[in-house]
Amino acid sequence: MKYGSYPVTVGILEWISHRLDAVDYSSFCYWFERKKLIQLADDVESGNISRMTANRILAAYNRDVGMALTLDELFELDDTYIFSPSGDWIVYTDNIRALIRNAPERPNLRPLDSLAEGNGVRWVLLYQPEEHVIHALKTPHTQTREMNPSADQFANALVSGSHPAYVLPPEVHGIIKQEKENDCY
Repeated sequence: MKYGSYPVTVGILEWISHRLDAVDYSSFCYWFERKKLIQLADDVESGNISRMTANRILAAYNRDVGMALTLDELFELDDTYIFSPSGDWIVYTDNIRALIRNAPERPNLRPLDSLAEGNGVRWVLLYQPEEHVIHALKTPHTQTREMNPSADQFANALVSGSHPAYVLPPEVHGIIKQEKENDCY
């Protein structure tokens, strides 16, 4: 399945931001590297372990790696102190915790593919501000689209073709078309 690519418009950003949660790619990578801690927080929330036990486990982790993470930071996926460079990618999804927890860790897997393969999420969109493009890496919607000749895994989501690709719903295509006609593009 190919990833559908869209030009960035005000309307598409507005549509996405009202429906999905956002996490910058640096924060995603930070928490992805600590996904076992996310499971610890999930175990506390589900009642599988007590908060006191979780705090002891977290204290041992902090001692081993020289950090000072708190359980509340794990619950909130706090990214206050995570450096995110200008132009950092932004990942939009319907479930950030599930995406981080379930994205596969395979050495030969490209980061985009890792995001797209995460279980427990229906939506994964990637906004690349410096390239002015949004990629639909995983959505409940698929259609056949025209391949992008310069990138083998991407399809032009606005042009019909013969390759199956993840796309956004027709209403978003309508928003983009309307903005093009009104020169808001």
